[in-house]
Amino acid sequence: MPQGKKYSFFLGANTPRGFYSAFDSLTDDKAIDQVFIIKGGPGCGKSSFMKKLGSKLIDTGADTEFIHCSSDPDSLDGIISPKAKTVICDGTSPHVTEPKYPGAFETYLNFADFWDSSKIKKNYTDIVALNSAIKQCYRRAYGFISAASKVSDEMFATILPFTEIAKIEKRTKGIISREIHNKSTSEGVVKKRFLSSFTPKGILFLSDTVSSLFNRVYRLSDTYGLSHFMLSSIVKASCAAGHDTYVCYCPMNPEGKIDHVLIPDLSLAFVTTNDNLPYSDDSDRHIRLDAYINRDQYLDTRDQLRQWKKNYQLLLDQALQSIHTANSFHDKLETYYVPAMDFSKVNKLFDELCPKILDRMN
Repeated sequence: MPQGKKYSFFLGANTPRGFYSAFDSLTDDKAIDQVFIIKGGPGCGKSSFMKKLGSKLIDTGADTEFIHCSSDPDSLDGIISPKAKTVICDGTSPHVTEPKYPGAFETYLNFADFWDSSKIKKNYTDIVALNSAIKQCYRRAYGFISAASKVSDEMFATILPFTEIAKIEKRTKGIISREIHNKSTSEGVVKKRFLSSFTPKGILFLSDTVSSLFNRVYRLSDTYGLSHFMLSSIVKASCAAGHDTYVCYCPMNPEGKIDHVLIPDLSLAFVTTNDNLPYSDDSDRHIRLDAYINRDQYLDTRDQLRQWKKNYQLLLDQALQSIHTANSFHDKLETYYVPAMDFSKVNKLFDELCPKILDRMN
């Protein structure tokens, strides 16, 4: 049996407004009719449980979406398996998930049933202190991200008056007529995701999702945020043509700026690239959006733009350092929970649940 495909996204991001959750998109696939919400503390095996299940699904031929944690990208916040019609997710803070139709659609998996709370309570003072330190780190990080966002907005506002938007729109219409073919009269579903995030490992771009799944890739070189003009039109055309479309937003503007668009039906991807979003794989087309900026007027503001870019990066670096420190505190927090867990009970739950999910693929 051929293995299923594994592809990765974020559903949460650290943004200028704090943590932004798109976890309401977990069930945007119409095939999903079963959701498991895991509750429990740090270090109690939620991510390992989901990784293990995801591997089983892939081994049995199911394409599976892995949702990574922006605060610890080595951990999972969820998996989505349309073939098994199942979602399983971490329902704890900062992306608290509660059932809308408990029992009928969503089911709790309470990992707190498997710990010895008396062992955890012995470390109450340290746990409170660590949680407070983590909150402080993120408060600082969001402050720096917000400041960086203001610098980014200023750069965009500076170059916009001398950018040939009409030419970008004309180029976009040509791409749509050539690439976006009608599938059905039904509107395609928008699946909101993040393909990049500010993490303890830096600005992480899950480019493997693009290079491993899509045969045709448009690489959009874009320093100042012009790709949104092209991508927003492509999303409208793709959905109007009946294609479900992954719309991947920018963490700096998680509701207003699109960074990437992926159309699985067409094996077609549009990827924004710049210094913080490197994409080195060969692409079918390379569009240099910076070329639509009037060169003479750009040169008049070049020195100011360079200084702003430097300030932007310095602010982001400070934010990333704070997120890294928060992750170090979180690792320490886990050491108070791991010894209190009875992982044999977690494994027993897995052994009971996994076959039931795999049976749904038949």
